[in-house]
Amino acid sequence: MFIGSFKVSTGNVQFVSRNDAKGTVNSSAVNDIPIGSTYTVIDNGTLVVKNGRTGAETPVTIRPATNYHFEKWTVGKDGKATTGGTISDDVSLYAVFSINTMTITFAADEHGTIDPAKATYVARAGATYELVKDAQGQQTGAIKFTWQTDPDDSGTPETKTETVNPIQAPVEGYKFDKWDLDETGTIAANSDSTWNAQFVICTYNVSAAVDKELGGKVVDSNTSKTVLDHFTWAR
Repeated sequence: MFIGSFKVSTGNVQFVSRNDAKGTVNSSAVNDIPIGSTYTVIDNGTLVVKNGRTGAETPVTIRPATNYHFEKWTVGKDGKATTGGTISDDVSLYAVFSINTMTITFAADEHGTIDPAKATYVARAGATYELVKDAQGQQTGAIKFTWQTDPDDSGTPETKTETVNPIQAPVEGYKFDKWDLDETGTIAANSDSTWNAQFVICTYNVSAAVDKELGGKVVDSNTSKTVLDHFTWAR
């Protein structure tokens, strides 16, 4: 962890990352900061220090880790957010970084529906997904997400998983077939997307035979035909 510590008449000023695993702070360009100096946070998270004695402005830059973004500066490790102020005493300013996320919207073709309560899912950047299959290798509609939690102050993340199934019901005579995407993959940072579910018509193999004792005649006992889910036997 890099900490810039500078002597002023009443104490020290520190510019620190809240967690180096999420992002770092570089204040090496800043020299002596006298009492009365000011600081201002600009759009990209850079903190600009204006020397109260010389008027010189010096940036304190930040660098988010992969899949993270700058969120805010705070006064103290768990203090209030700040966008600027005047240095009048000892102070530690912390840069806070947060994980990037993407919103997945689940959609179905005209032969199926999506559960409205599960129509969207917010996934963490860098998480992986896997399309769940049954014992026969057919996709079930469920999707398993796996990700690493934010590292705590010791820098140790945990592995978490969650399985969601947004499929509600197919139109009568149809069934869920597959998702229109790779069977496994990684969630890209800051890239909202729509995942489409595909449904197919139900078909069955039907074999017919006639009972001889009732006067019937078997034409071909080995005959079978694929038919739709809905059919009517003609006499």
